[in-house]
Amino acid sequence: MRVKGGTDDQRKVFYTGLYHALIHPNLVNDVNGEYPLMERSGEAGVTEGDRYTVFSLWDTYRNVHQLLTLVYPERQVEMVRSMIGIYDEWGWMPKWELYGRETFTMEGDPAIPVITDTWLKGLRGFDIDKAYGAFLKSATTPGEQNPLRPDIDPYVERGYIPLGFYSKDLAGDASVSHALEYYVADHALSLLAADLGRPEDAALFRA
Repeated sequence: MRVKGGTDDQRKVFYTGLYHALIHPNLVNDVNGEYPLMERSGEAGVTEGDRYTVFSLWDTYRNVHQLLTLVYPERQVEMVRSMIGIYDEWGWMPKWELYGRETFTMEGDPAIPVITDTWLKGLRGFDIDKAYGAFLKSATTPGEQNPLRPDIDPYVERGYIPLGFYSKDLAGDASVSHALEYYVADHALSLLAADLGRPEDAALFRA
C-alpha cells in the first residue's frame, strides 16, 4: 500500500498504524500445512490454504476486519475460512480464540458481524450457509448449552440482561455490555438473513 500527501511524520504514523493493524490475526500453520486443531490437545490438522489464529474478535470486529475487507480482501477471506474451520472442529464460532483454544475473553458474539460484513461487501470463497447455521446455533441455543451466550435466556425473554445476573453483589456486573454486544450481533444476523433470502429470520433478529 502506498499513500500520497502529508508530511514524512504523518506517513510514518500511517504506516506504523497499518503495521500494528496487521499483527493479528496471524498464521498458525507450519510450512507443511499442519496446525493445532481447535480444543484438541496434541492433535494436528492440515490446511490446504492459510490457517489463522488470535481472533480477538471483540476488538477486531469494530475496525481491523473492515480494513482487511477493503485493502487485503484475500487475507480476510482466508480468515473467514479459518473461523469456519474452528466451527467445524469445535462446534462453535470463535469469540476470542488463541492458538487452538477459546479463551472466552470479553463478551458478545463477534464472529457474526465480522463474517456478515465480509459477505455484504461482496467477498466470496467461503461457505456462508455453514456460517449462517453456526450463527443460528449461538443465537438460539439455551444458556446452559451455549458457551458463547451463557446469558441468552433472559435476553430472549426480556430483550435485555438483568442487573445481577452474574453477581448478586453486582461486582463486575457486565449485563449492559453483554446486551449491547448481542444487539450488534443480532442486527448483523438480520442483515445477513435478509440477503440470503430468509425474511422470517431477518424479522426475528431485527426485533
